[in-house]
Amino acid sequence: DLEILEVGNASVSEEDLKVLLALPRLRRFASAAPIDDAGATILAECKSLTELNLPSTVISDTGLSKLCKLPLMQLRLGSPN
Repeated sequence: DLEILEVGNASVSEEDLKVLLALPRLRRFASAAPIDDAGATILAECKSLTELNLPSTVISDTGLSKLCKLPLMQLRLGSPN
């Protein structure tokens, strides 16, 4: 079972993120593609995530509050600018 997924600069859609829900052991996800509140909502459903590295996010407080419900040990966020 996949535990770590790093997709680099590849484009990531909401449909792509929904695939992560089928990975029950995924604990780390990293993507340089912009992730927004809708993407954060999907990621928040991945209950096994303990590490997120999203250096190019456009997440508001709403999306961040959803991510805070995860058992995260590490969260790295950045802006696309």
